[in-house]
Amino acid sequence: MLTIDGSTTLDVTAACKAITPRLKGDAPKNETFGATVLKSIVFVAIDEQAATFREVDVISVYIRLLDQAKAQVVESEAATQWCLANLNGPLAGELTQQANAQATTLAGLQAQPTVVITRGTNPVQSKAILENRTMGGAPLDGTIVTAPASTDADAQTGFGDKKTSGGLIEEWSLGVQFGFASDGFLLIGEVSTALVTLPKSDRAVVIGEAGVCGYAALGMQRVTIARPGRPLSADPVQSQLAGINKQIGQKRINVVELLQAAARS
Repeated sequence: MLTIDGSTTLDVTAACKAITPRLKGDAPKNETFGATVLKSIVFVAIDEQAATFREVDVISVYIRLLDQAKAQVVESEAATQWCLANLNGPLAGELTQQANAQATTLAGLQAQPTVVITRGTNPVQSKAILENRTMGGAPLDGTIVTAPASTDADAQTGFGDKKTSGGLIEEWSLGVQFGFASDGFLLIGEVSTALVTLPKSDRAVVIGEAGVCGYAALGMQRVTIARPGRPLSADPVQSQLAGINKQIGQKRINVVELLQAAARS
């Protein structure tokens, strides 16, 4: 539950309207990702039935996430410059040609020793993937000999759940999902077919996300940047707040825990 000036509120819009002026210079403008993050925090606070939070707790969490976004801007800009300095047009062209020529049926893909896949992601993860040459940018684990379980791949595709008993997994695509490259890069790479999950039908191979999942530490034969993504916002802090809000929705940022920590301080 959430109280504003001692009174319980169930109205997200009214709560945001009351809290925003109290953020003073850090107050988000309307129709920005900052305003969306604040709304997400307020929604979680109101929805939590096991505890009561105050407006100061919401403000504390918002400022913490805003500071996180500002720190991420610095890291992201450095990673962007590194990625731009490490473009490899010839390799990107070769992998694109290979992707265009590869099988378009499930049986055909399964018969290939390798499969070419793409992934849009942020500059920091792009840099890690290129440096480690792994599906998720994790340090290489040469002991991986199997693909993730089908149920784990389904959880990643459907809910963004990357955690499995065998380690973190990442999802790439047989097609180009350029929207995920916003404020980042579209990567293209080649990986062993036997070590990834493939779409489950011929139709799924050619429509939708056509997801291909593998462990984040799985080595790739080749990987490079296909092209830079489009900027999501002219304000880099707002771009980072957009990513933070997405993580809140995926429960990769536990807002309840942050509110509880704020209430204790």
